Amino acid sequence: MKILHRISALLILLFIIAHVANHVSAVFGVETYQAFAATLRKVYRSEIGEPLLIALLGVQLISGAALALASSKREGPRPLLSAVELIAAGLFAAFILIHLTAIAMTRYYFGVQTDFFWIAELFRPGPLRAYIVAFHFIGIVAVMTHVGVGAYYFCRSLGAPAFGRRLGYLFAISGVLSAAVAVAAYSGAFFNTGV
Repeated sequence: MKILHRISALLILLFIIAHVANHVSAVFGVETYQAFAATLRKVYRSEIGEPLLIALLGVQLISGAALALASSKREGPRPLLSAVELIAAGLFAAFILIHLTAIAMTRYYFGVQTDFFWIAELFRPGPLRAYIVAFHFIGIVAVMTHVGVGAYYFCRSLGAPAFGRRLGYLFAISGVLSAAVAVAAYSGAFFNTGV
């Protein structure tokens, strides 16, 4: 199960990095975001790309749940890193399930394009704004932290724990910074979002 989880994670990682970079590109304006998204969507919204991505996310969620269940049955104290991994994994799973459901409902039920303006509209002042901001911030941080912990374990298995530790911190810190920049951009901190 662990190998399946790692293989699907490596494939999803390419999408995650590109997708988070797309969110960060919003700092340069709507046009930059939309152009970046249009380029990415040629791949991940293609007839092959979208079902493959959803299948990989399904594999990731199911294998992750099985690994978390097996981990919960272990006796004895847990290292802090193990707790961080499980918390980030749980938040990542919740984020992905809610995120995919919201996108599917928006695109297929309401017929609305999930572009910059859709996201910026969610960030407008209103009763759900605090939830939307927290959801996106915590979601990005959780995803990148979980990737960072996975990178550490992978590098450690190759005999390079020091490099893995640095790589893990890099992913976690980039998650915090990326989340802050994305949330600020969608909230109109850098320019008028037009919504």
